Amino acid sequence: KRRTSTFSIGRIFFVPLGTGELYYLRLLLNVIKDPKFYEDLKRINNHNHLTFRDACYALGLLDDDKEYVDAIKEASNWGMPSYLRQLFAMLLLSNSMSQLEYVWQSTWQLLSEDILYEERVLLNNP
Repeated sequence: KRRTSTFSIGRIFFVPLGTGELYYLRLLLNVIKDPKFYEDLKRINNHNHLTFRDACYALGLLDDDKEYVDAIKEASNWGMPSYLRQLFAMLLLSNSMSQLEYVWQSTWQLLSEDILYEERVLLNNP
């Protein structure tokens, strides 16, 4: 079977998720047609985004990480704050969250609920 000829400049190589902005740049290059400048990749619906990651999020290429927030909130019903911090650390190390700031802003109060108590115990100051 003969291949149909299509226009191609070159190949886009695999870029692992851990490379940060390069990974998001690769995602955008696979979706946005005919970009001329980097700014074209960051402009989504006539809105200029600061990073490639933000542009990917605006295009819906990345999840909103609500499932991580829900998991931490659900665990707060039965888990101690120290456990919640361990859970948050494991989620960070898994490198699967796309909106780290959103997850932190949504859960920091649950994660730090016992900090004052722990400091008082440490300083022997009830």
